[in-house]
Amino acid sequence: MSDKDLNIRVEDFIKSKVEPIISSHGGKINIKSIEDGVVTIALAGNCSYCPSAQITTEEIVKSKVVEEFKGEIIDVRLYTDISDKMWEYAKTFLRHE
Repeated sequence: MSDKDLNIRVEDFIKSKVEPIISSHGGKINIKSIEDGVVTIALAGNCSYCPSAQITTEEIVKSKVVEEFKGEIIDVRLYTDISDKMWEYAKTFLRHE
């Protein structure tokens, strides 16, 4: 089976079986990449900067995806990114500007 087929199957599974759990908390899952058996996701909505985002990723998303795709997917990682605007705000705050 091709990587493209696996990507489609993983995306469909996440959207239909996992994201509804996350959306019940006002969140959304954005798939950033699927490479070498590792799915990298970003959480959006209410889950974006939630202190429990890493736990949610490991206990809900990773457990379900790895179980469904045994031998094909070995890990799910949370992509955390800070926007340039947020970074600039943080720097001005820390400088007491």
